Amino acid sequence: MAEDLIRKIREAEEEAQKITQEAEIKASRLVAEAQEARRRRVEDAQRAAIRIDQEASERATQEAEEEIRNLKERGKSRAEVLRSQAVQNMDRAVQLIVERI
Repeated sequence: MAEDLIRKIREAEEEAQKITQEAEIKASRLVAEAQEARRRRVEDAQRAAIRIDQEASERATQEAEEEIRNLKERGKSRAEVLRSQAVQNMDRAVQLIVERI
């Protein structure tokens, strides 16, 4: 009877050891899967950040180019106004000179 009890205890210990090993293997797999999922999320986040940065850079470049075009147009308009004023001033100066003569 004691031998039977000892044998059952050993069998229970062996079974417990097998269950523990299986649990450790499953836990190890779960940890590996979690690490892989985290790595994929990090990579996805990095790709998204790069894409967002590129889009922002393209938008900023387009806005800068548009602003440059606008400034050039305003500069041309201002130059035309100044040219016109200069011509008017020269005409007035010639007129004053003619009047004095």
